[in-house]
Amino acid sequence: MAYVTTSRKAGPVTRRLARSLSTLFKSRYVTRGKAGFNSVLASAESLGHTRVVFIHERHGNPYEIRAIEIGPDQTYDEVGYFVFNPVIVKRIGRLSSYLVCNKQGERFARLFLTKSDLESLTAEGRVAVNVLGEDDFIRISVSGEDVVVLKKVQVH
Repeated sequence: MAYVTTSRKAGPVTRRLARSLSTLFKSRYVTRGKAGFNSVLASAESLGHTRVVFIHERHGNPYEIRAIEIGPDQTYDEVGYFVFNPVIVKRIGRLSSYLVCNKQGERFARLFLTKSDLESLTAEGRVAVNVLGEDDFIRISVSGEDVVVLKKVQVH
């Protein structure tokens, strides 16, 4: 699973989004503080994570999710990124859930999850977390209620 953190000195909406997404994708959220990029990667690797997800902000609002894969010998590769404008970001408590994704939603989920992680999360749990990609939005809902809605700006 992924190691999720924010940009340095992140605002409350960015931290809420990071915590919510880490809960939804069964990832580990860590407050970044003053840690540098290499320090974050080293911490993630020491805890056994192979993927780090950074949620960056601009003008006090979250705007980009960037996923980094940690390779052997302290190398790293960018998995992808997603630039957005937040529409809805709600707090999410603990969930015993499984994922239901359409193709665009799965592409978004793959920022956080490897293929095997994604397969295991779609087969277990009791509460459906729907990750639906639409033409202009990523919509994540739990029990029919939208908890995260992001308006797409750019996807890679």
